[in-house]
Amino acid sequence: TIDLESGQLFGKVKNIPKGSKVTITTPTFTGGVRGTEFAFSEGNSGDDSDQLEDGVFVTEGSVEVKRNDSPKTVTVKAGQQILSKSKEILVGILDDHNKKKMRILQTIQVMKEENYQLLQKQLEKNKEILKK
Repeated sequence: TIDLESGQLFGKVKNIPKGSKVTITTPTFTGGVRGTEFAFSEGNSGDDSDQLEDGVFVTEGSVEVKRNDSPKTVTVKAGQQILSKSKEILVGILDDHNKKKMRILQTIQVMKEENYQLLQKQLEKNKEILKK
């Protein structure tokens, strides 16, 4: 379980072992991630064009989402979003603004993964050199 009080969380969850679960909780929503690429955003002022709007956004897979003040659960699928502007859970198509922000977050994530892999390779090379 990850508690996000304020800010943005972008994640990609792969190959969850059977019986395991990944849960994201914000002051507004709780979401159960199902092998997916997603973002949760909470507590943004709304006047910053660099931020996702407050809500849940899915680009791959699905997320089971419920408002913390309601027992109703809905599935947010790839290409969909829920915004926290409404007291109801309204699933809609991922709008252009949030789609653009998700692509930026995806690019940053790929860059981080590539850098990590390069660092791992360099570490292995350094270990081999030290053995000689």
